[in-house]
Amino acid sequence: MRILKAGGFFTESWQDSEIIVLGGPSGTGKTELTLNLATYLRKTLVRGCELLDLDFVKSDFTLRSGRYRLEVPLRQSFSVARFSEYPVWEKDVLKLFSDASLESPLIIDLGGDERGLRIFRSLAPFWQKKRVYCSLVVNFHRPFFESVESYSSFVYQTEKRVGIRFHSLILNDHLGHHTDETLVKQAFEKATLLSQKLALPIWFVAVWEELGLPFSFLDSLDCAVLGIRRYLNLAWNVGGDEANGGFQKNQSGDN
Repeated sequence: MRILKAGGFFTESWQDSEIIVLGGPSGTGKTELTLNLATYLRKTLVRGCELLDLDFVKSDFTLRSGRYRLEVPLRQSFSVARFSEYPVWEKDVLKLFSDASLESPLIIDLGGDERGLRIFRSLAPFWQKKRVYCSLVVNFHRPFFESVESYSSFVYQTEKRVGIRFHSLILNDHLGHHTDETLVKQAFEKATLLSQKLALPIWFVAVWEELGLPFSFLDSLDCAVLGIRRYLNLAWNVGGDEANGGFQKNQSGDN
């Protein structure tokens, strides 16, 4: 991940946070952003950071464990709760919360389904006394979440069920190589309306670094812009390497 356009709010917003949560509907790109953000923080912090997967829709970090590559080693942690009818947590997972600090934050991929929200609420005693920064990931090119109203409803329901409030939003609108300035601009206009309606600042706009969007355009966006890389290897890009769970890691330079 690279900072393509700096912004004071991007740095100041999470510096006092011990736990950073990325929430949002399923399919908005939370996992990819989490991997990018964790890698960035691991490079810039002395001790690094930890990841906790609470996305129970795809169980991203676990089922895709053979399908991504990172620039630095990161420990992915998940709970056996996904195999139980009620929350069951291993001690090392709970220890992630107690160990979370300003020097070594815990980054959480919060799933967008009802189960993930309830599970996170069950962990409230472990995070309520921590400094938590929660950002809403939006992507207006995802089915059923193409309007400002749909995200407003999601925020209302999430805050009601989980008991935490969002502090900002992240615009992660893209259609792969079909992404262009027009698409990002249209999405940014919607994000601005959503920001005003929810009284939430835009933390940053995420764009694929490989697209090489001109700086003159990025500079026109009134917030920080981050260039993210693809760490998840897509299933249709790979062959049948059974040693990697049926997925062959991408060895090319295309991220």
